[in-house]
Amino acid sequence: MAVTSFERDIVLDVRNLELDFPTPMRAAQTKGGKKSSISDPRLTKAGPGKLRGLDDISFVARRGDRIGLIGRNGAGKSTLLRTLAGIYQPSAGSCRARGKISTLFSSALGLSAEATGYENIYLGATLLGLSKAAIEEALPEIVDFCELGDFLDLPIRTYSAGMRTRLGFAIATSIRPDILLIDEVFGTGDRHFRAKAKQRIEQVMAKANVLMLASHSDGVIRSMCSKAIWLEQGSVMAFGAVNDVLEQYNQEPASADQTSAEAS
Repeated sequence: MAVTSFERDIVLDVRNLELDFPTPMRAAQTKGGKKSSISDPRLTKAGPGKLRGLDDISFVARRGDRIGLIGRNGAGKSTLLRTLAGIYQPSAGSCRARGKISTLFSSALGLSAEATGYENIYLGATLLGLSKAAIEEALPEIVDFCELGDFLDLPIRTYSAGMRTRLGFAIATSIRPDILLIDEVFGTGDRHFRAKAKQRIEQVMAKANVLMLASHSDGVIRSMCSKAIWLEQGSVMAFGAVNDVLEQYNQEPASADQTSAEAS
């Protein structure tokens, strides 16, 4: 069967993706001291000794898509990104990616705390598949983007979270990946960095294909994404235009547990 132009635009094809985590069997204590079984649907779906982290997730990302992941803490945003990156192996379903994937998952960024900024540039870029010659060619751009100056000669354990984020972001985007996965890093950057990061992503998207970004900030999602996926308890609640999905998400009342926690 011939591949249509519509199908050629598909960069990421996720079908019926499920991920179960092993978890200890235990019972919850009520205030009266009596034990009651845990009724979390993610436990009952996964079966004994497991927790359903991702539940039957399907979506397609096409060339040029910038997709924001939204949802409460524990909704499955980070789990989905790590599964797409190949860090977690799915229990069921499939994920097909066309091209190189680059990740930026935390302010720690997987860099060596004792190594200098310059050493981490070489280390991180090497792990992303760049040759020494390619790293040296990209080095001036990375140094210019992160704006760390003489701090690049110091171990990154001396850096603030924002400085680590800037360095990691510069490294992660230096290869112009086909798919860029970002998880909750923009909260540590100042307004100047977020503006530069947005411009950098626009440059990446001009050559690359798909961005997926998890954030609790509606402003970040609106400014950097064109589509959004709303996750709740590991399931997709909505997928579509970013403003439409954010409107649905923000109209959803807080759960009883969340309301109780905020009240306390």
